[in-house]
Amino acid sequence: MLSILFLPLGGIKPWIDITLPEPIILSYFQLILFYFTLLLIDYILLSNERRIPMRAVQLRVTMAIVHATIPQFIVSNHVVANLFFAAMPWFMLTYCATLPLEHISIQEAYDSFMTIMIDQERLQKIDNGKEKKKITIHSARKETLKYGCTKILRGVIKWIFLFRCIEPLLPENNSYLLSLPWFSWKSMELTLLYGIKGYCFLGIVDIGMGIEEIVLGTPLVDLFDSPIISSSPRDFWR
Repeated sequence: MLSILFLPLGGIKPWIDITLPEPIILSYFQLILFYFTLLLIDYILLSNERRIPMRAVQLRVTMAIVHATIPQFIVSNHVVANLFFAAMPWFMLTYCATLPLEHISIQEAYDSFMTIMIDQERLQKIDNGKEKKKITIHSARKETLKYGCTKILRGVIKWIFLFRCIEPLLPENNSYLLSLPWFSWKSMELTLLYGIKGYCFLGIVDIGMGIEEIVLGTPLVDLFDSPIISSSPRDFWR
């Protein structure tokens, strides 16, 4: 019974075997414009959901399916852009779906969304320091700049490690992994390396958040402060 687990995956026909059509390739600017329009449509639908002949759950499930399907058919030539626009609109949709959009404006929805991106603990310390005159505007700006640069540096280090240390160990053809037995040492080794590759690749988010923190001058949360996508080794055993 267990022997089936050691059969080469390349020799097993998948349960669902559908040939997808070639995706529509857009330029970077076109992709940004497309997803901006899509998010605007999401807002219009959610803010007028009482007029739509669907239950609230049905509407949200339908929108989720649409967002999950679109990245399969509309892409760009930039891997980073594809990753960002596959995840970020989904995240914004799931958050906005919890807001009473019928009763608030789009500006209020945006402000509400931004509050979850702000590091409230650091912001509170800065505000308290200003009130007690222990922190000046210049020193607060300097601290925010330091945190922003730290985020950027961490993202750059992840990318250097990815392309210098991880990529040389991976096969040129990714489908090679599917031809290996599930629990062979080579299969598990490559699975681990691909996991590290994904983690390091997401360092681009560190860079983006760092730049945003520097430009806005506002303390932003660290999105990778969790065991599965952590910012330091200690997060793995918290």
